Amino acid sequence: MTAEGMTIGLYVASIEMHAHKEEPKLPEPAFYKQLAETARRKKMDLYIFSPSEFNGDDGQLQGYRFLNERWEKGNCKLPDIIYDRRFCKSTEEQLACRSTLQAIAARKPHIILNGSLPSKLDVYEALANDERIQPLLPVTQRYSHGAMLRSRLSAPGSGLFLKPASGMQGKGALLLQRHTSGYWSVSGRSKNNLSFQKRLGSQDALEHWLAKFIGSASYIIQPYLQLQLKTGEPFDIRALVQKDALGLWQVTGLAARCGQTGSITSNLHGGGGVRSAKELLIAEYSEAVKDQLLKQIHDISLYAAIQLEQRFGRLAELGLDFGIEQGRRLWLLEANSRPGRSAFRRLGLEGCAAQSLERPLGYAQMLARRLHTPLITPSPVLDRSRYDNVQEVLP
Repeated sequence: MTAEGMTIGLYVASIEMHAHKEEPKLPEPAFYKQLAETARRKKMDLYIFSPSEFNGDDGQLQGYRFLNERWEKGNCKLPDIIYDRRFCKSTEEQLACRSTLQAIAARKPHIILNGSLPSKLDVYEALANDERIQPLLPVTQRYSHGAMLRSRLSAPGSGLFLKPASGMQGKGALLLQRHTSGYWSVSGRSKNNLSFQKRLGSQDALEHWLAKFIGSASYIIQPYLQLQLKTGEPFDIRALVQKDALGLWQVTGLAARCGQTGSITSNLHGGGGVRSAKELLIAEYSEAVKDQLLKQIHDISLYAAIQLEQRFGRLAELGLDFGIEQGRRLWLLEANSRPGRSAFRRLGLEGCAAQSLERPLGYAQMLARRLHTPLITPSPVLDRSRYDNVQEVLP
């Protein structure tokens, strides 16, 4: 299949309309515009749609294409490739998105470009079984009740980190600490991603407040790691790994994300900033240590991507977050199957920014050719799904 004949549907959970405009309100407008412009240069038909744009009765689909510097709605062919960028806000949205995908699949075969990862705990347990990755993982458990805090916060100065099992952007993350003067503190980010601090006079008060804050949400608990710069700001390093047009995993780029002093997260959505990973590591350590850490991050990123794909099915891209303690101790903190890429343009890394858009489209073209080319195998027929879960072209 040529690029000219391929349709890519960028799938989102919902599309709202501006009250005073005809244009839609999209969840990631800058990224979608850049991706649409890249697809147009490659002569690919890319449009954005949500469950509301698909008519299950007649199978008609409408989508938004970026034309004449604006998003215009029109009829679309059912997609060959679906680029899944859903960020569902409710169970209802999740069910609607899933039902629509099933209805489209019943009318036309398509391939999901990038699969999903399950909860943070499931990802942790999968990676913890690998002897190469396990030493890089902070011990992670599902938080179930306040009694779990008692032994872990028994010593003054001890701390614990709690975060939603399926959260993102740092929302709802908490740092619990016991202080030598006999009180407990909570630093964190609200469900609306606003920074806050709270002081509590006893363990019972802490557990009571925590139960109200968490409610019925699923949380995980980890040891608190000292992941700050010498100047005190929290930071991590995001590695964007993507498949290229041959189906091979590549590290597209790295960026350091730095939070505000006193914050417990470095997420850009929580007010953090971005710095060059190379420059930050040189300033914190040295040229030689920088090279060593970056090579370790590069190698582990590619290895972890392959392991996650073998465990959870096809993926096209991942954002892997790494923390570094002052003793140069590297930690793999999190994996995200819906990574952003705005940091590259903020840093002026135009080559990385362009690759971050071109690679998923090149990989999509490869998958579309496979969709329309029968897989010829000797008898007995091979289980094609096995080969969909791994890197398509071996090095």
